[in-house]
Amino acid sequence: MAPSSHSARTAEEAIWLEVPFTVSVPRGNTRFTGLHDPDPEAPSNHRYVHGQRLYLQESDPRSRANWLFDNTDLAHPRLHTRTPSDGPL
Repeated sequence: MAPSSHSARTAEEAIWLEVPFTVSVPRGNTRFTGLHDPDPEAPSNHRYVHGQRLYLQESDPRSRANWLFDNTDLAHPRLHTRTPSDGPL
């Protein structure tokens, strides 16, 4: 069965959720109060943060996003839209 035009279009669109490590690591660690260092550069966070940085550097998913959702400030999220003529967000 051939894919519908909607599903074909959806497969080519992407959303990037932007949250810097200085925000995401402490935010994620709040689930484990006192058990994890909130500093993204702490040795205990090296595996996670370093792995993510490698992925971001090698794959550059942000540049392929049609929408960038900046969730740095939970109280004030921002949505940015890119059109094909805009280039990367």
